[in-house]
Amino acid sequence: MKKLMLIAFCLLFFVPNLAQAENLPPQILITELQTATTTSSDQEFVEIYNDSDAAVNLADYNLEYFSATSTKTTPTWFVNLDGTLEPDSYYFVARQGYLADTKNLEFTSALADTGGYVRISQVSTGDIIDALGWGGSTRFEGHVAPAPAKSKSLVRSMQKDLYIDSDENLSDFSVLDTPNPATVNYVYVPEPEILSPPDPTPVLDVGTDPAPDPTPDPALAPAEIPPVVTPEYLEPYITELLPNPAPPQTDADDEYIELYNPNDIAIDLSGYKIQSGNTYSYSYVISDLVISAKSYVVIYSKDSGLTLSNTSSKAHLINKSGQVVSETDQYSDVPEGQSWQFYIGVWQWSITGSPGASNVQTFPTSLSTIKAASPAKPKSTKTAKAAAAKTTKAKLASAKTTTPKKTTKKTETGPSNNFQEPTLPRTIHPLMLGGAGLLALSYGAYEYRFELSNFLRQLRGNRIFGGGAS
Repeated sequence: MKKLMLIAFCLLFFVPNLAQAENLPPQILITELQTATTTSSDQEFVEIYNDSDAAVNLADYNLEYFSATSTKTTPTWFVNLDGTLEPDSYYFVARQGYLADTKNLEFTSALADTGGYVRISQVSTGDIIDALGWGGSTRFEGHVAPAPAKSKSLVRSMQKDLYIDSDENLSDFSVLDTPNPATVNYVYVPEPEILSPPDPTPVLDVGTDPAPDPTPDPALAPAEIPPVVTPEYLEPYITELLPNPAPPQTDADDEYIELYNPNDIAIDLSGYKIQSGNTYSYSYVISDLVISAKSYVVIYSKDSGLTLSNTSSKAHLINKSGQVVSETDQYSDVPEGQSWQFYIGVWQWSITGSPGASNVQTFPTSLSTIKAASPAKPKSTKTAKAAAAKTTKAKLASAKTTTPKKTTKKTETGPSNNFQEPTLPRTIHPLMLGGAGLLALSYGAYEYRFELSNFLRQLRGNRIFGGGAS
């Protein structure tokens, strides 16, 4: 009986969790998107993939599109999906009249190539199952993905044959040179290296002697295998950008980013990523490209879909491990036809672009055409004499006004030709001297009145005493 109660209790504990797991929405992912080709802007598609282990009834799902700057809660347009999507299978939605033999469903409105936002929503619950924002869209997961160039697509990256879904459009998606609708898209992100922990240090019991290692028999020892040495090399780096090519070249085709390999060996750049923009909103994953030793490689905008703004931008290079290994300085106020070059350790403009070769630093002409000040024209002899005479008169007038009235005889040996003899003091009137003397005697008499009084008494006593004696 106790066993039956225990089993019933366990069932009560696990059944809600099982029910909750069954109610989870299936994992349907947007795996590829194309907004235009060089042939027509109507050649667009969205690819969907069932990443779950169960078939999905698509009638309960919508594919919704919002324009790049839309602030509405309702989509710009949507289509209701149809049919059943089996596990590990693709569903292909394309523009009307495009890829008729491949698509499962079509839509009649457009996907903007400069930016937009698509999402898959579940009709019965209102949940958003997956979403992708690109280009200038104000809606996205994490950060916006770059806008793919014409005849290129945005594709979800893979790792260990599984699609990556970190809810981060910028890192989950890359630009694919050759769109591949309704098939597996092999764009891989390298796995992070996992280091094994070191072997624990053996602990020796105190008071015991370690057992001696047996002497190896050279005849039984296995043949020594030389270690595999991985060659170390310097990372390639960005050396030049051309953001604003001069006509007849165009921004769409002829902007470029130049890379340099400083090593004595060739480097396979497959898996490296270039990103551009002030927030690195444009991204391009390099594939099937080897850069020779001590050589340059140029990646043009017509091949990468990268955009270099004509107002302000920058770029960086990311290696296969996801590390930023090279970054340009941010530029602004882009001159037409000039390239942003890394020259002698400094990023600066040059009027001489050098794609695929060593940078040549030629400063803009505005720095070399500054005119020197023209020398003053010499005055005529008549004018010069008049000016000299006028100056002499001015000097003489100035000397006359500053000469003191009473002076001694001028001499060239003194410290100054304008030395003035000091004025003698005026004679003091005798009455004033007498008054001053009287005041001084009066003050002395007052100050010494007691001494004078005693002195007079003594003098009078002496007279009296002298008179009595005679």
